[in-house]
Amino acid sequence: MARATFDYLNYNDLNLRTLPFKAHVSLDADDVGKAVTVTGDFEVGLGSDGDPLIGRLDYIDAGTVYCTVAVGDALVLDGVSGALPSEKNCVVVNGLGAVRVATSADAGYPSDKSVLGVDAATRHVVVLF
Repeated sequence: MARATFDYLNYNDLNLRTLPFKAHVSLDADDVGKAVTVTGDFEVGLGSDGDPLIGRLDYIDAGTVYCTVAVGDALVLDGVSGALPSEKNCVVVNGLGAVRVATSADAGYPSDKSVLGVDAATRHVVVLF
């Protein structure tokens, strides 16, 4: 998930920054690349539908105690199939590792994470931080 191509535009991990966190007990190596939120004191996980987007899970250690989260200027994340956001929409996590449009009923609304572009064929969403 580190790279996405939108026609002739390539989005790699430009200006990627990572922050260390404790990993929620439900996270494992299969969750790398998914959208995460804060689930506890210095802890991240997939959260619940509508939680604020913190970043993308970048690494998790073998014991699943610690992880790093990518919080770069622009990240490529999976969108919710059938409900992809549009450019300039604000997004939140869906609790399953993807992002969806933020609504006024969400805990993460108003979101400061806005969509730069969407590739409907791959469900990739480029989110500005």
